[in-house]
Amino acid sequence: LVTGGTGSIGWACAKQLAEAGCHVALVDLDLARCEEMAAQLPTRSIGLAFDVSSEAAVVGGVARVREQLGGVDILVNVAGILSNNKCLETSAEEWRKVHAVNHDGAFYLSKACLPHMVAQGWGRVVNLSSWAWKSGGLTAGTAYSASKAALVGLTFSLARQFAADGVTVNAVAPCYVSSPMITAQLSAEQ
Repeated sequence: LVTGGTGSIGWACAKQLAEAGCHVALVDLDLARCEEMAAQLPTRSIGLAFDVSSEAAVVGGVARVREQLGGVDILVNVAGILSNNKCLETSAEEWRKVHAVNHDGAFYLSKACLPHMVAQGWGRVVNLSSWAWKSGGLTAGTAYSASKAALVGLTFSLARQFAADGVTVNAVAPCYVSSPMITAQLSAEQ
């Protein structure tokens, strides 16, 4: 299961998993785009649209993945939103929205997928954080940086809880990647 599947990082992950023989569920908000991309993969793959910031939507979405592809063995939490606003410019609403997608979504998806992984004694969770979790971000805003730091905390917590069950949980923290999320929000100078 790859969330944020229509972004360049999510799509790259989906292609690599499919090329390795995995059936892939691409998840994003744009159903038509997810279905179009899933059709391009060399294995049985599906596209789904649901909001990762809603626990009910995640539970329903993961149930659809199980029905169509079986249990989720590998979860790649790529879904995320960027905010460039610094502390004094960040509203409470923006803070909650960024955390809901970037941090809560990974928690809800992990919670929904981990029981299957534990039951079979094997699973992989990969969370896409950001170097901004550690650096505070030069252009990334306060909510984004803090949400990615929270994701690193979640990663360490889950890694410790589930290692004995054969489940590994890791995070990748890239710097800027020329992805639609970045290029849509940053100026040429940034």
